[in-house]
Amino acid sequence: HVPDPRLQAFPPALEKAISSSDEIVNELPLDSAITASMMSSIQLPHGKTLATELPAPLYARLKAAFVAKGFAMAFPVLERMKVWAVAAQVALLDHLQDMMGGGGGKAIDMNIHDVAKDEGKATSGLETQAEQLAVFDGLTKDEQARMLEQTLDQREKDAKEGKDPVAALMTLYIAGAEAPLLKELDGGFDLSRPLDKKLLKRLITDRNKRMTDRIVALVKANPAKGYFFAVGAAHLLGDDGVVAQLKKKGMTVERVAP
Repeated sequence: HVPDPRLQAFPPALEKAISSSDEIVNELPLDSAITASMMSSIQLPHGKTLATELPAPLYARLKAAFVAKGFAMAFPVLERMKVWAVAAQVALLDHLQDMMGGGGGKAIDMNIHDVAKDEGKATSGLETQAEQLAVFDGLTKDEQARMLEQTLDQREKDAKEGKDPVAALMTLYIAGAEAPLLKELDGGFDLSRPLDKKLLKRLITDRNKRMTDRIVALVKANPAKGYFFAVGAAHLLGDDGVVAQLKKKGMTVERVAP
C-alpha cells in the first residue's frame, strides 16, 4: 500500500494477469467516492482533537515528531484525525514527504486499480469500508493511545539503530523474498503485549479468513469469470495467510513471478 518508484512499471506476468482478468478486486473498492468517504471516516467527532484525546505528554511528543520532519503547517489537519489513524501516519513519517510529493508514484494497489479502469474492467473490493474501519475503531481510547506511544517508541528505536523498516519491507517485497519478508512483518508484533496480540488478530488473522472465504465464494459463483485479487503482502504469507488457506480449500495456487 506504499508507493515506490520501482513499482511503477509492472512485470510482464502482472500485466498479463490484469489484462486477462474480467474484474480486479482490491481489499477495498478504490474509486474516488470510497476514498473520500474513508478520509471522512477517520476524522474525530466534532469538537474533539488529538489534544483532547491524548495525555498532554504524549500529545507534545507526537507534535514534536511531526514538526521535526517539517510538518508544522500540516499538523492542524492531523489534529482532527482519530488516534489510530495518526499512529499509522507515524509509522510512515520518514517517508511522508516523498509520498505527499508524489516522488514514489502511486501505491501498487492504486496503480492496479487505475490500469484496470483504463482498460474498462470492472473493479470492486473484498471488504467494506465499515469492516476495515472496525479493525481500529474497535480499540478502546487507551488502546489507541498505547498504539500511538508504541509506534513512536519503535520509530525512535529504529532511528537510533539506523533502521528504516518501511524501506526494508519494500526491498524484501520487490525481491520476492517470502521467508525474510514474513520474518520482518512478524517482527512488527510483540506477542508478549496484549495489544499487539489483539492487533495481529484483528488486522491480519481475522481478515485473512474473511478475504479467503470471499475469494472462494466469488470464484465458485462465477467459474467462467477471471478475477484478479490484489491484497497486501502481509495477508499472503504464513500458515494462516490467504495463499495457504486457498490451498486448504482445494484451490490450485501457483506463484508466477519473480
